[in-house]
This record gives sequence, C-alpha cells and structure tokens, in this order.
Amino acid sequence: AEGRLSSDPARARDFDWVEEVVASARIHRADPAAAPDLGPRIAEARSRAASLLGVDDTAPLPDVYVVSSREEARRLTGFDVIGLTIDRHNAIVVLDSLPLLERSVRHEVGHWMSRRLLPRPSRMRPWVDEGIASLAAGGCGGRSWTEVAAHLLREDRLPGLAEIATLPVMGGSFPAYVGSAALLEWASERAGPGVLRAAWRDGMSGVQRELGLAIEEIDAAWRAELRGRSGGSETSASTVRPDSLAADTIPDRCS
Repeated sequence: AEGRLSSDPARARDFDWVEEVVASARIHRADPAAAPDLGPRIAEARSRAASLLGVDDTAPLPDVYVVSSREEARRLTGFDVIGLTIDRHNAIVVLDSLPLLERSVRHEVGHWMSRRLLPRPSRMRPWVDEGIASLAAGGCGGRSWTEVAAHLLREDRLPGLAEIATLPVMGGSFPAYVGSAALLEWASERAGPGVLRAAWRDGMSGVQRELGLAIEEIDAAWRAELRGRSGGSETSASTVRPDSLAADTIPDRCS
C-alpha cells in the first residue's frame, strides 16, 4: 500500500521508537523485542527486488517502523494495512505478525526499491507499481501469481488488460491485483527484467515494445498460457494439474 501522509512516523505520538541501524536499514521498534530477525529479512528483500529488476542495489537505507498490531498500524498511518511505504519520509511500516511479516517486508521493500532504483516515470502507474511489489513478495498463499490468475480465469473472474491498467492507487479489486502481478510475471519470464523496467517507464506500451507484440496478441498469448495452467488444451512440463487448483486451495486475498 502507498501512503501519502503529511506526518513523519518518527514524530508520531504514543510511539517511543527504539532505533537499530543495520546494513540494510534503520529499524525503529516501539517494542524493542519485536521482529528480532528483521534486519536479515530486509537484506533478503532488497537483494530479491534488485535481482527482479535487473539492477544493482545502490539505494540508501530506508527507515523501517515496526508495529505490533493492525490497530497500531491504523494509529500510525491512518490505514488498516499490514504494510505501507511512505515516500515523503523515506519510510516503510510493517506489521510484526508471522506469517505476514515476510510478505509485508518483501512487498514494501519492492515498492521502495523500485522508486529509488528506477528513473521516475512521467506518471506513476499503480498497476505496474503494485505488480512489481507483488512479484517481489513472491506469490500469494503459497501459489505463484500465474497459478492464482489461472484459477481466476477458469472462474471467469480475471479482468481484461484495460481494467488491469486502470488499477487505482488503493482499493482495487483482488482479481485486478492478481492480474497485474501475473501479467508482469508472464512477461518477465519471456523478456527478462528489462520488461519490468519498460513497464515502469511506459506502462503497457513498454510491455508491448519489449515483447514485440500488439496488445491484442499479448492478451491472447497470456490467456492461452493461463488456460493451459488451469487444465485447458495447452499444456507444458510445468502445467499445474486442474485438481491441484481446487477453489479451496486458492486464496481470495493475500493477507
């Protein structure tokens, strides 16, 4: 989630932060015992995001604030979230709650790293911003984004590219979030990390340029592979069996 907050978390009332500086971040905890292994988690998330984007990690240290509950997250940020990136204050807020912590750290570090390692585009495209951060998080409910998208397609719930490309900054539907991540996952498997950088810079037109395909061809090829993953006529060595995509094994949200 993206925060546009006027207040600095460091100055938040009712939070007496204890700072720890590690190689990957400045960590601020209201509870000194919270998330003791957060430093290595942030380091892994930074390495993962840089590799995903195909760039060197030259980003500075973020200020990472650890809260212990969603209520604390609401008091600090104004949002009911498990994680938030606050660009204005170089800050990331994460919830110390396993198993959500690892996903939250990877997702928010994915946001933070993209915005510091890639040139700022002429306009931000939330579907790309969220798609890259979701890829950095590493999937959803133990499934790849492609697997979840294949399930949504089979149930006729996967949105079209036009809807994916208009994902709002906050409050978009779960299928649209899945679609943005799964489309970028599919494209990067074919064209490498350069397609993510092109999407960041130019949106869907960047994806078209890197793949050498028209938008209609992208949509058709992507959906054909998803149908194969969900038990359609197209199969591959990595095809997931239809029975392994039973509805009760596919999450309806990732947090």
